Amino acid sequence: MSPFLTYLSSLRGLFSSMASSSLTSSSNTTNATPKAINFIIGNQAGDLDSCVSSLTLSYLLSLTPTSTLQIPILPFPLPSGLKIRPDTSTLLQSYSIDPNWLLSPSDMKSYVESNPNLTYTLTLVDHNSCDLHPLTDPTFTMLSNNVHSIYDHHKDLGHHLTLPGIRDIRVPTGSCASIILSNSLSPQ
Repeated sequence: MSPFLTYLSSLRGLFSSMASSSLTSSSNTTNATPKAINFIIGNQAGDLDSCVSSLTLSYLLSLTPTSTLQIPILPFPLPSGLKIRPDTSTLLQSYSIDPNWLLSPSDMKSYVESNPNLTYTLTLVDHNSCDLHPLTDPTFTMLSNNVHSIYDHHKDLGHHLTLPGIRDIRVPTGSCASIILSNSLSPQ
């Protein structure tokens, strides 16, 4: 199994238990118990670019040892939401990614509510404003005040102007995934 698939297959267990077990990659192992969770979530359409961007960015960020656990959230119910997203469903199937490994907004909400003492942040991919997201429950609203980073290729709506992380909005650019790849290849 590739390091990427190993990472994805371990997400639900890591998220659920917050155990000190490791996130294993080809380059490192993180053994520290996370003190914070950064949810990486795509736009409300949940299109292929949003899903690929969320999954890829969380994996790339997990390669650097940190006390923050990177958790991709697909912005629709799982696995039922895949029925109306055949492109995403086909991609997951072709790379042997089990939808049961992945997390949805309801997973995020239940975890935040049951673990209020952790620090939570959001990274927005393929959109640059929480105002447009249909997740309007109190949990998401609270998290929308803690945006850490933004990677997007849509018109800048001028929200979240000062962030502790990256704010990379490039228009025109073909996809959010290309911005994430560009950032991962750039020397830091």
